[in-house]
Amino acid sequence: YYPSDYPAFVCAPTETRGPFRNGIGRWKNRLLLQSEAMAQWIDRIRPQPAWLMALGLAKPRIDARILDVGCGRGEALRFLKNIGFKRLHGIDPFLLAEAASDEPGFRIQRTTLDSLDGQYDLILLNHSLEHMMEHDKVLGHVSRLLSEGGNCLIRIPVVGGIGWNRYR
Repeated sequence: YYPSDYPAFVCAPTETRGPFRNGIGRWKNRLLLQSEAMAQWIDRIRPQPAWLMALGLAKPRIDARILDVGCGRGEALRFLKNIGFKRLHGIDPFLLAEAASDEPGFRIQRTTLDSLDGQYDLILLNHSLEHMMEHDKVLGHVSRLLSEGGNCLIRIPVVGGIGWNRYR
């Protein structure tokens, strides 16, 4: 359905840094998620990914059960794992077989939202809702899967972005 070079299925190159810089990076990214003021300050110095800045609004706890709907290869989940989140689950109905993962606390699988059970503290639909039909049913499934007091973060692209210009 989607070409193999669709952005969600292409992994960014990994940056090799020493343990000190990795530790500082983890600390900075945790701050982004815990303090809106700190996030804005850090973003002014070095712009951060928009999805990470938006995630900071939800202020997820480090033990939060997080579901990423339409996760592609799981780049966002891998990022969250790297900064200490341990209950991560990603789903994508178009996931390539080699991108699937089933490690303790980190699962990426090829499935759909309606087939899931369980409860999540945070559900992410990061540039994925616009690819789905019957939004009322999708949001019904999201509601069913959210824990009491849980949050859903929905981000959709706007006209003029990279995706719009390439795939319109």
